[in-house]
Amino acid sequence: MTVPPIGHHSEQEALQNLILDREFETLEDALRQHAPGLVADDHNDGAHRFAVPEFDEIGQLRSATDWTTSRRLLLFEAKYTSRYLSLIIGPGPQDVRQRVYDLSQRDDGIPGVKMYNASKLNQKWQTIYRTRIPGIAGKQLPDYRSAKEEVEKAISHFYTKDYPKLVDAIRAEFGFPKVHA
Repeated sequence: MTVPPIGHHSEQEALQNLILDREFETLEDALRQHAPGLVADDHNDGAHRFAVPEFDEIGQLRSATDWTTSRRLLLFEAKYTSRYLSLIIGPGPQDVRQRVYDLSQRDDGIPGVKMYNASKLNQKWQTIYRTRIPGIAGKQLPDYRSAKEEVEKAISHFYTKDYPKLVDAIRAEFGFPKVHA
């Protein structure tokens, strides 16, 4: 994301954009280092999306419409406006979307993972899981270094604790074997 010329936005908005860029760089570095199995999917100015390669062999999960060029129905997403890494059901066939949503809402759906509770499945996008990622906005050295370590710690925790359970439960729901011990 590039910062617009000062004449178009206030200096404060330009500074905020630089801070957000720093946060996304930190998050992406942490994901590359501590969640190496996730792969980049379509990004835009407001959100960065990451795919789960272990879902690619499940044909029903490659049926999204009007979302990303990869047609992946389930993607992890980090938005500029939030401090969360979220697993999102995108737009696509209602029966597949409902099946994933129902799994995420069952008490025994994904044991050991705190799922995002929603009263009903939204029409286009639905968060089914999210984990808080600490922010680094406004941090200066050495606070920036410790904040960066907190981001890395949060990503590492997600990838070693929740990610394997999420992946295996969703694969099992569609009749595919577990890939994590």
